[in-house]
Amino acid sequence: MLKMPLMLRGLKLFFLSGFAMSILGSILGIVRILGTIGIFELLKKELRQFPPKTRQQVKRSFYHYRHWLTMWRELWNLDRSSYQVSQVKSLGNIPLVSIKASTFFKRSIWNFYLPIQAADTLRDQMHAELLKLSSNCTQIAATRSSHFVWVDEPEIIVAAIQTILVRSRGFSP
Repeated sequence: MLKMPLMLRGLKLFFLSGFAMSILGSILGIVRILGTIGIFELLKKELRQFPPKTRQQVKRSFYHYRHWLTMWRELWNLDRSSYQVSQVKSLGNIPLVSIKASTFFKRSIWNFYLPIQAADTLRDQMHAELLKLSSNCTQIAATRSSHFVWVDEPEIIVAAIQTILVRSRGFSP
């Protein structure tokens, strides 16, 4: 991440500005209006797979400014987090599960201009490095997912948690 190409740094700024606008939009109620008229399901059709009650709970989280503020902070602190991870040489045998989506974003009319291939290449490099951090590490491929594994293949998240729980029993600090 610390050697991110210029086009991906531009993508980071694009997302930071989008999250900032979403913070304001959620405070003003615009995000709620967009959610109510079904824009989220239009942009992310996989949301339709959830039962209406669950989908409503997911969408409700998007309505609150803190959701977008958290995402903004995560991206804002990406260099700091990357530096911290770069200082770690080994996590020993701490259980680690790397969930690798098939692509950063699935191609659509909404993102045709984004440098998806460059993001995927960087993601592949990051996952390869993560796998080196622990001797008790595994990778789960989310073959039908974009970055939003929790929407595309929520069962992968459950499998990852179960793997961590099982492997934690044999963990020795």
